[in-house]
Amino acid sequence: MAYFVEQYRDHPTIIQQTLTQLFVKAEPRSQVIIDLSQRLEIKLIKKDLNAVILSLESGRGNQSFFVDRLKELLPKAIRIYQKTSDPDLEKLLQKMEKWI
Repeated sequence: MAYFVEQYRDHPTIIQQTLTQLFVKAEPRSQVIIDLSQRLEIKLIKKDLNAVILSLESGRGNQSFFVDRLKELLPKAIRIYQKTSDPDLEKLLQKMEKWI
């Protein structure tokens, strides 16, 4: 801060504008606190969803088996997404939507 003030000492309006804009642009962020068990659960769900979706997209194996597996994973994935709002999980849920 001292460096900034020293550099713009001759321009008090720049300092004033910067200080006021700093407070205007500051927005409170809602943090989602994720504990260790939730992080592990997210990783496992992502891994399972990725494997099933890749199998469906590649056409390997029995498609009805993988669709049933997606239906089993769906409630867990939705519950975890509602708690954490994980962006990667959201993308997987969007991919999952076309198969269900």
